[in-house]
Amino acid sequence: MRIYKPAFFWFVVALAVRAAAALALHLYSISAGFEGFYPLASGHDDRQYWKLAASLADGMKPVDLPHAYPLVLAFLFRCFGPSLVLGKALNILAGSVTVALGVLITRDLSRHVTTSWRKTLHPVNVAGLLLTFYPSAVFYSTQLVKDPILVLLGMWSVYIVVRIVHERRFSLWALWVGSLAALYLFRPYAACVMGLSVLVFLTSFWRARLRTRVTVLLIAVLTSASVPNLLGWGWFGSSYLAPLLDPEFVIQFRERAYSSGGSAVGIELNYLEPLSFVSSYSYGLLTVLFGPFPWQIRSAVMYIALPESLVMLSLGIVALSKKSKPDVYQREQLLLLILAVLMSAAIALFSDNIGANTRLRLLPWSALLIYGAAKWDSRRRTSVYST
Repeated sequence: MRIYKPAFFWFVVALAVRAAAALALHLYSISAGFEGFYPLASGHDDRQYWKLAASLADGMKPVDLPHAYPLVLAFLFRCFGPSLVLGKALNILAGSVTVALGVLITRDLSRHVTTSWRKTLHPVNVAGLLLTFYPSAVFYSTQLVKDPILVLLGMWSVYIVVRIVHERRFSLWALWVGSLAALYLFRPYAACVMGLSVLVFLTSFWRARLRTRVTVLLIAVLTSASVPNLLGWGWFGSSYLAPLLDPEFVIQFRERAYSSGGSAVGIELNYLEPLSFVSSYSYGLLTVLFGPFPWQIRSAVMYIALPESLVMLSLGIVALSKKSKPDVYQREQLLLLILAVLMSAAIALFSDNIGANTRLRLLPWSALLIYGAAKWDSRRRTSVYST
């Protein structure tokens, strides 16, 4: 198996960037009295994960296990002993592999406009640069949180679907089923959105023979139905999704978990008035996709998220531009856009918190960064595909 050189190059660069950031933040956390944990006074679950993983490693059974991340940490602790640095190292590695996967996805969804990837503006380099220095991704890769592993699983799932579209090998579906199941274990609604995104893409934008499309769609539907059922959430995740379809539950969850604290925007969803709901929900969705907007900033900490939001807003303008004729590459790129929009739409239902959004939208924003790089390439003239 040949190693794609740009993917390896950006993996190394991302690893170096994240390792340097992790060292600086770890030392700051210790000096500021946070003992190496999340270096801010609020908005973190890393201490809870540490305690759960330590108790699991000691053979204890916690009363409540929110997801699979403490199990992953517990496995590491059993093998090497409890170590905060080891847990962070795992996330650094996960974040770096995610960058490499993003480069591979960009390669498969782009027309290469240069003869060598060493050219600065080669699309794989644009994607590698954006993903490597995506500030929130770098930060959370240095902390003891589940999100870097979750984003890695999401990007792996996207990469497998792209390979299925290109190679038409149904054996790849076994890998996709595995990635979807793993994603369920970390964040169930993300897996639901991933399955829905693939279904929308295959039914609406994928060009293939009718027999191939029907076969693939049946596999996708059966996977989306059976995987959550095997994990105990009912067919199509019905037992998990049912409460999320209850407006009263969503309102209470939103107010309790995300609409409090200094970084909450204060967007209220009124399910009883359709026009008010559409207006406020649309504003919430735009906030997830491109926020914080300057008028939403209420504290100095929120300014940290402003530069990356301006970059994403610029990419959004590129994504909406139509200066090139649609081609097979652009149709395939829509998988990333569909995933990003649907995932952001799900987040907007329960979160109007800028701080939480920077973590929750890591997967959809990573997809948008790759889409931006591939879309930029599609606007340029066609040339020979090169590796």
